[in-house]
Amino acid sequence: MSEPKILNLDVLAEDTGLEISIKGEVYSVREMTVDDFIYINQRAEELAGEKSAVAHVENSKQLIKRFIPDLPDEDLGNLNFSQLHAVVAFIKGASVKDIMASKLNGKGEKLGQETEEGNAQAL
Repeated sequence: MSEPKILNLDVLAEDTGLEISIKGEVYSVREMTVDDFIYINQRAEELAGEKSAVAHVENSKQLIKRFIPDLPDEDLGNLNFSQLHAVVAFIKGASVKDIMASKLNGKGEKLGQETEEGNAQAL
């Protein structure tokens, strides 16, 4: 049997299956593209010397909307900072397990746990 001569990139561009849940609603997170990677890194370079916290938060909101366009602006604006940072980390490739492990309360206990399917559940 001869080796295929066509590389079907559509097979490699399948849905990531990544989702976030906010206020009981589930939203799909689209996969990062080459242009997204360039955008993220250019924005990081532009903001490297920026001291305005507002500029950094607005950048995070724009990043989230780029990857989760169905997320209502009101819900995005009502995230707390822990949630905002978790969503950005998730978009950038952090696992649910790593995100939840990094979110510790004052007693060092995890604020959430991962189900067998990899979904974060609040305790």
